[in-house]
Amino acid sequence: MVKAVMDELFEYFQSMTLPAQVRVSMACCLNMCGAVHCSDIALLGYHRKPPLVDSEVLENVCEIPLVIAACPTAAISPSKTEEGKKTVKIKEERCMFCGNCYTMCMALPLSDKEGDCVTVMAGGKVSNRISPPKFSKVVIPALPNNFPRFPEVCRDVRKIIEAYARTLTSTSESAIGLKGSDGRSSLRSVTSPSASTSLMTTDWLTIRTELPLSSSLPMRPGRFPRRRVGSTDRRSL
Repeated sequence: MVKAVMDELFEYFQSMTLPAQVRVSMACCLNMCGAVHCSDIALLGYHRKPPLVDSEVLENVCEIPLVIAACPTAAISPSKTEEGKKTVKIKEERCMFCGNCYTMCMALPLSDKEGDCVTVMAGGKVSNRISPPKFSKVVIPALPNNFPRFPEVCRDVRKIIEAYARTLTSTSESAIGLKGSDGRSSLRSVTSPSASTSLMTTDWLTIRTELPLSSSLPMRPGRFPRRRVGSTDRRSL
């Protein structure tokens, strides 16, 4: 999926058409490594079926106590097969499809082509520059898991990027010709959070969903300030 999305967005890596840097991240399960819960655009692999138990090899390739301890909802318990082999059983009503057990034991595969889907989130922010960090919000609950090129995912991610790219252009055009109280030209509307947010939200609403994006997406700064070497700021001690 990463390769397919980057191929779709490659032109943006060769130009400066976006208002600022954009963080696009991807995680394959609900553990959400890679900070997908606080990224500008996040792609999350969402599983909807419990893992399968391969009892034939589980005892030989897995540490059963570690598998049991890895489950955050205590849905896994020890068991035995009819032949007397050690294995585990899963309480499906407790399973949250997070994939923790699979990280501990490859005999508990979780992927399923028909049941899995891709969730798209947007509007998150990692740093505390200008505004506090923000969690991403779900904007597309589920897209088909069409391996290997994921056309639906690439299409909708590109829509978000294009809406974001139009934000700066729209706000810049609206600021042309404005005058301040001293008679000088003013471009304050370009950096106005309310103007940028409303334009971004309206543009996105007309494209995909009724859920607005966080104001941090169009206002995320492109660079972070660096401290001087030898600074005596107490916060750096």
